[in-house]
Amino acid sequence: MLNKLLVILLIGISQSLVGQNEPIARDDRYFRSRDGSLILNLLESAEWGNDFNPPSGELKIFEEGTDKVTANGAQIKILNSKEVLYVPKKEAGWDKFKYVIINSGGFKDTGNVDIYILSSGYLDVENIGDEAFKLINIYDNDIIAPNAYVDLIDVREPKYGTLSLLPNALRYDLVEEFNGKDSFEYRLCDSINGIKVCFYIPVVLTGKTKSIQIPSGLSPNGDGINDELEVVSRTPFLNSILKVYNRQGDLVYESQPGYKKEFTGYNWNNEALPNGTYYYIYMPNKMGFADKSGSITIMR
Repeated sequence: MLNKLLVILLIGISQSLVGQNEPIARDDRYFRSRDGSLILNLLESAEWGNDFNPPSGELKIFEEGTDKVTANGAQIKILNSKEVLYVPKKEAGWDKFKYVIINSGGFKDTGNVDIYILSSGYLDVENIGDEAFKLINIYDNDIIAPNAYVDLIDVREPKYGTLSLLPNALRYDLVEEFNGKDSFEYRLCDSINGIKVCFYIPVVLTGKTKSIQIPSGLSPNGDGINDELEVVSRTPFLNSILKVYNRQGDLVYESQPGYKKEFTGYNWNNEALPNGTYYYIYMPNKMGFADKSGSITIMR
């Protein structure tokens, strides 16, 4: 009877020691913020508690080999008995791999690692030239996760235009002409298990959009074609003034503030000006816009 009890006791002690020396690999979860690699301590889980590190024996990562590849093709390089270097591919979204920990007694366990690669947005630089609007494909240089999206909530808005969001692009509509740069932002967001993570991505728009067009000819003969000297501009100039001079330098016409197309080849006294070449100065009287001068030919 005594021998039987001793055997049972020894078995129990042996099982207890085995249990104490068996490693436990708990699942890990990590998030990679935009660019760069991650050093992962697989024995200190990111979310669900630490792995069980046996009190005796060396704990190793993986059973064989030195480099591993994840489900999405990222590289895993073993640094030491606890850490690996995760080198992602140029992709966003969920990635995963497994690891095995094994101690010197030959006991082992397998853990799962889930990594979410956040979407990455990069600066966009576009040229609007002299167009009234610009379609900007913001996704061309971004890394987008399958569940990512773009919005315009709480973003820095452009100074000279308005933004609208299209299915695959942003539309910039010019409302005031500029020469140089305009800038704004859009928001790139990931939705991760109901949690929203957003980055604000800048866009720079360049161009020479100060386009004030004044015709070079005037034929005020009543046929409805070129009867008026019309200044064409996308920007409204509420205080603009047009002055017209003859070849001798005499001022023959000056408009009231807010000129549009009042000059019809007549002077202040409503007298028809002779056919010939005249010179004008158009003054927008708006900050950032220089006066425009040129010649115009009146031919009835």
